[in-house]
Amino acid sequence: GSIQIMGIKPQYLTAFLDIIEDMGAKIERGQEELTVSWVKALKPCQIETEPEPGFMTDWQAVFSVLLTQSTGVSSIIERVWPYRFHHLSPLEKMGARFKMFNPLVENKKNYYHFDPQSDDPTYFHGVKIYGPCHLKGANLSVTDLRSGASLTLAALVAEGQSIINGVEFIERGYEDLAQRLISLGANIQYVKSKNKKACQK
Repeated sequence: GSIQIMGIKPQYLTAFLDIIEDMGAKIERGQEELTVSWVKALKPCQIETEPEPGFMTDWQAVFSVLLTQSTGVSSIIERVWPYRFHHLSPLEKMGARFKMFNPLVENKKNYYHFDPQSDDPTYFHGVKIYGPCHLKGANLSVTDLRSGASLTLAALVAEGQSIINGVEFIERGYEDLAQRLISLGANIQYVKSKNKKACQK
């Protein structure tokens, strides 16, 4: 279907919107509103994170969930941080298929935006995501903001029920996320788990 978002500046999201348009989504831009429509099966894409106004690193975790549902092989290369793929392991638990890799780069100092001293030989800077994947519900724990948001979306895509522990990390950075998703038709309930709040989807 379609989602209309009000009170937004589409010109600040150009890199994001251009990619989902290339994937096959229909985008209608207004001055302070945006309509995004699903019209056909999504095509794969290749993403490289960049400082703003490029494809921002904060988008890549939640975007990974979308790529599990596109048809074909997509890739994300993280150029801003030495490692930011913590969300992939729980997605694999749900049925996502991916392969980590390091891109062949002649001049890493000019290609990557992070301090080379922050890098580590064990880090991967790229991932190939194979879709479409049939995701299944799972019991999940989150320890950071972006991973929590991506797992929330994955739980809504997945068949069956998921329980997400550590939702305080999500609420720290995404205002009223659960309520906004409920308004779109999501089935989300808060439950108590070991004296902490969990989210059941």
